[in-house]
Amino acid sequence: MEIVGIDIGGANIKAASTCGFVHSVPFPMWSRYDDLSEALSDVLRQAPPTEYLAVTITGELADCFETKDAGISHILNSLDQSDTRTARVYCTNGSWKTPDESRDDSSLVAASNWHALARFATALNADFDKSALVLDIGSTTVDVVPTVNGQPIFVSATDVDRLENKSLVYAGIQRTPVCSIVNVLPFKSRNTPIAREVFATTEDAFIILGDLPEDSENMDTADGKPRTKSASKDRLARMICACPSEVTDEDAKLMSESIAESLASLIAQAINHQQSHHGVDTLLCTGHGGFLLPRIQEKLDAPINVSSLASCLTPEQLRCAPALAVATLLQQHFVAKSIT
Repeated sequence: MEIVGIDIGGANIKAASTCGFVHSVPFPMWSRYDDLSEALSDVLRQAPPTEYLAVTITGELADCFETKDAGISHILNSLDQSDTRTARVYCTNGSWKTPDESRDDSSLVAASNWHALARFATALNADFDKSALVLDIGSTTVDVVPTVNGQPIFVSATDVDRLENKSLVYAGIQRTPVCSIVNVLPFKSRNTPIAREVFATTEDAFIILGDLPEDSENMDTADGKPRTKSASKDRLARMICACPSEVTDEDAKLMSESIAESLASLIAQAINHQQSHHGVDTLLCTGHGGFLLPRIQEKLDAPINVSSLASCLTPEQLRCAPALAVATLLQQHFVAKSIT
């Protein structure tokens, strides 16, 4: 039985099936929430026809919604209007709800993708022993989830809980404002305090370093100008209140290295916390920010075995891993029910 999974987030919609279909599109929920049904239709129209749709939701936190409950309701209503498949929504305790059940009690439905991904990642990888730490480095957030015997240690945790227990780092490789993770940037052999303004995001640093590709057609940037090295350099110049002409390519590269190191430090701190509290000895990395791993490893307090899901998933599947996770888990759920 083929299943299509969909991850409806605050900045992207990602879909994947158990038979190889993968698709991801940017979708700024905060400004286009009224267009969600149409956007979901466009994505799901390209997916293979299936009876069931596995759903995970993270877009309920977008500030266009007064509450998370309102966000879940809007997202599920939009999904109802966009597709006729029978939907099942994944919960943070590993169970499934119908859309109606999810509207009545959204506490287990909100931001459930981390739980599904942790279960999926550990099942995919045969190298881990009894414990593993699943690291998902994404565009907006990073999940650092300890697991035992393939199950997340944290069950039914909210985003607030996860921020406190350091299994959620709300920073990523694209959308995070530079001013939120650094205080100074290197410039002309000195450290210059930065402007507390969203002049640039982490994406600019990784475009300059060559870790993320340029895309001259993509204007979803801090200043609405192209996603190119030249425009990224200009955005970083403004972070120190300089004119673009004052900042050389080498200056921009040094700034970008500093930003990358700061983000790697934040992630390493979360890994160190989980290692010290839970004794995990294997790190399973997924997400499209795997290029940060070498920087992160340099900052860890203790050695850890590192394995990347890039060995068994395509780059497109890595980016859409939560959608693939819920599709796979729902398929397994139906198989288990048929056996029993």
